[in-house]
Amino acid sequence: MMSMARFKLFLITLISTIPIIAFQGRFEFPKVFLFLCLGVGLIIYFLLNPNLIFVTKKDKWYFAWLFVLSLNNPNLLGGSYRNQGIIFFITLWFLIKFVESLELISKQLLHKFLATTIIVESLIVLFGYKLGTIGDTNAVSGFISIGLLLVINYLP
Repeated sequence: MMSMARFKLFLITLISTIPIIAFQGRFEFPKVFLFLCLGVGLIIYFLLNPNLIFVTKKDKWYFAWLFVLSLNNPNLLGGSYRNQGIIFFITLWFLIKFVESLELISKQLLHKFLATTIIVESLIVLFGYKLGTIGDTNAVSGFISIGLLLVINYLP
Protein backbone atom coordinates (compact mmCIF):
# COMPACT_ATOMS: atom_id res chain seq x y z
CA MET A 1 0.00 0.00 0.00
CA MET A 2 1.22 3.49 -0.87
CA SER A 3 2.14 5.79 2.02
CA MET A 4 0.57 9.25 2.24
CA ALA A 5 3.91 10.95 1.49
CA ARG A 6 4.33 8.87 -1.68
CA PHE A 7 0.72 9.53 -2.69
CA LYS A 8 1.28 13.27 -2.22
CA LEU A 9 4.46 13.05 -4.33
CA PHE A 10 2.50 11.15 -6.99
CA LEU A 11 -0.15 13.91 -7.07
CA ILE A 12 2.52 16.64 -7.27
CA THR A 13 4.19 14.81 -10.16
CA LEU A 14 0.86 14.35 -11.94
CA ILE A 15 0.03 18.07 -11.56
CA SER A 16 3.43 18.97 -12.97
CA THR A 17 3.14 16.74 -16.03
CA ILE A 18 -0.31 17.88 -17.20
CA PRO A 19 1.11 20.63 -19.49
CA ILE A 20 3.16 18.14 -21.53
CA ILE A 21 0.40 15.61 -22.11
CA ALA A 22 -0.47 15.00 -25.76
CA PHE A 23 -1.87 12.06 -27.70
CA GLN A 24 -1.67 11.70 -31.49
CA GLY A 25 -1.11 15.43 -31.97
CA ARG A 26 -4.00 16.46 -29.74
CA PHE A 27 -3.54 17.95 -26.32
CA GLU A 28 -6.85 19.40 -25.09
CA PHE A 29 -8.77 16.18 -24.50
CA PRO A 30 -5.85 14.14 -23.09
CA LYS A 31 -4.92 17.00 -20.77
CA VAL A 32 -8.48 17.38 -19.47
CA PHE A 33 -8.82 13.60 -19.12
CA LEU A 34 -5.64 13.46 -17.03
CA PHE A 35 -6.85 16.46 -15.03
CA LEU A 36 -10.13 14.67 -14.23
CA CYS A 37 -8.18 11.53 -13.25
CA LEU A 38 -6.14 13.78 -10.97
CA GLY A 39 -9.45 14.89 -9.47
CA VAL A 40 -10.21 11.32 -8.45
CA GLY A 41 -6.81 11.15 -6.74
CA LEU A 42 -7.45 14.47 -4.99
CA ILE A 43 -10.83 13.29 -3.72
CA ILE A 44 -9.17 10.14 -2.34
CA TYR A 45 -6.47 12.31 -0.74
CA PHE A 46 -9.05 14.48 1.02
CA LEU A 47 -11.17 11.50 2.05
CA LEU A 48 -8.06 10.15 3.78
CA ASN A 49 -7.22 13.61 5.21
CA PRO A 50 -10.55 15.35 5.87
CA ASN A 51 -8.95 17.78 8.36
CA LEU A 52 -6.94 19.40 5.51
CA ILE A 53 -9.97 20.73 3.68
CA PHE A 54 -11.61 23.94 4.80
CA VAL A 55 -14.11 26.25 3.15
CA THR A 56 -13.36 29.96 3.07
CA LYS A 57 -15.39 32.96 1.96
CA LYS A 58 -13.50 32.83 -1.35
CA ASP A 59 -14.64 29.22 -1.81
CA LYS A 60 -18.26 30.20 -1.21
CA TRP A 61 -17.98 32.83 -3.96
CA TYR A 62 -16.38 30.25 -6.24
CA PHE A 63 -19.27 27.81 -5.72
CA ALA A 64 -21.81 30.60 -6.18
CA TRP A 65 -20.15 31.37 -9.53
CA LEU A 66 -20.16 27.65 -10.39
CA PHE A 67 -23.87 27.45 -9.53
CA VAL A 68 -24.66 30.37 -11.86
CA LEU A 69 -22.51 28.76 -14.54
CA SER A 70 -24.41 25.49 -14.15
CA LEU A 71 -27.73 27.31 -14.58
CA ASN A 72 -26.52 28.64 -17.93
CA ASN A 73 -24.94 25.38 -19.08
CA PRO A 74 -25.67 22.36 -16.87
CA ASN A 75 -23.22 20.15 -18.78
CA LEU A 76 -21.24 18.05 -16.31
CA LEU A 77 -18.40 17.12 -18.66
CA GLY A 78 -18.28 20.23 -20.83
CA GLY A 79 -18.23 20.68 -24.59
CA SER A 80 -16.46 18.72 -27.28
CA TYR A 81 -13.37 20.94 -27.46
CA ARG A 82 -12.14 21.98 -24.02
CA ASN A 83 -14.41 19.73 -21.96
CA GLN A 84 -14.56 22.26 -19.13
CA GLY A 85 -17.83 21.34 -17.50
CA ILE A 86 -18.93 21.45 -13.88
CA ILE A 87 -16.80 18.44 -12.93
CA PHE A 88 -13.74 20.22 -14.35
CA PHE A 89 -14.30 23.25 -12.11
CA ILE A 90 -14.96 21.10 -9.03
CA THR A 91 -11.68 19.30 -9.76
CA LEU A 92 -9.99 22.69 -10.08
CA TRP A 93 -11.29 23.60 -6.61
CA PHE A 94 -9.89 20.37 -5.16
CA LEU A 95 -6.55 21.14 -6.85
CA ILE A 96 -6.46 24.59 -5.26
CA LYS A 97 -7.26 23.09 -1.86
CA PHE A 98 -4.52 20.52 -2.33
CA VAL A 99 -1.89 23.15 -3.12
CA GLU A 100 -3.08 25.28 -0.18
CA SER A 101 -2.74 22.26 2.14
CA LEU A 102 0.86 21.52 1.14
CA GLU A 103 3.64 22.35 3.55
CA LEU A 104 6.39 24.69 2.33
CA ILE A 105 8.83 21.98 1.19
CA SER A 106 6.12 20.27 -0.90
CA LYS A 107 5.10 23.59 -2.46
CA GLN A 108 8.72 24.25 -3.36
CA LEU A 109 8.95 20.77 -4.91
CA LEU A 110 5.80 21.47 -6.94
CA HIS A 111 7.28 24.78 -8.14
CA LYS A 112 10.54 23.05 -9.15
CA PHE A 113 8.65 20.31 -11.02
CA LEU A 114 6.53 22.92 -12.84
CA ALA A 115 9.58 25.00 -13.71
CA THR A 116 11.34 21.89 -15.05
CA THR A 117 8.27 21.03 -17.12
CA ILE A 118 8.22 24.54 -18.59
CA ILE A 119 11.90 24.37 -19.51
CA VAL A 120 11.71 20.88 -21.04
CA GLU A 121 8.56 21.62 -23.01
CA SER A 122 9.93 24.94 -24.24
CA LEU A 123 13.15 23.29 -25.42
CA ILE A 124 11.20 20.62 -27.27
CA VAL A 125 9.14 23.31 -29.01
CA LEU A 126 12.25 25.34 -29.84
CA PHE A 127 13.60 22.29 -31.68
CA GLY A 128 10.47 22.26 -33.85
CA TYR A 129 8.20 19.73 -32.18
CA LYS A 130 4.70 20.42 -30.90
CA LEU A 131 4.00 18.97 -27.49
CA GLY A 132 1.19 19.33 -25.01
CA THR A 133 0.06 22.80 -24.07
CA ILE A 134 2.98 24.58 -25.70
CA GLY A 135 2.00 23.66 -29.24
CA ASP A 136 2.04 27.03 -31.00
CA THR A 137 3.91 30.29 -30.72
CA ASN A 138 1.29 32.20 -28.74
CA ALA A 139 1.03 29.46 -26.13
CA VAL A 140 4.82 29.29 -25.89
CA SER A 141 5.20 32.98 -25.16
CA GLY A 142 2.33 33.00 -22.67
CA PHE A 143 3.43 29.88 -20.84
CA ILE A 144 7.08 30.98 -20.69
CA SER A 145 6.28 34.50 -19.50
CA ILE A 146 4.01 33.18 -16.75
CA GLY A 147 6.38 30.35 -15.86
CA LEU A 148 9.46 32.55 -15.92
CA LEU A 149 8.70 33.70 -12.39
CA LEU A 150 8.75 30.07 -11.22
CA VAL A 151 12.02 29.42 -13.04
CA ILE A 152 13.74 32.50 -11.62
CA ASN A 153 12.54 31.93 -8.07
CA TYR A 154 12.84 28.18 -7.70
CA LEU A 155 15.68 26.93 -9.90
CA PRO A 156 19.17 27.91 -8.74
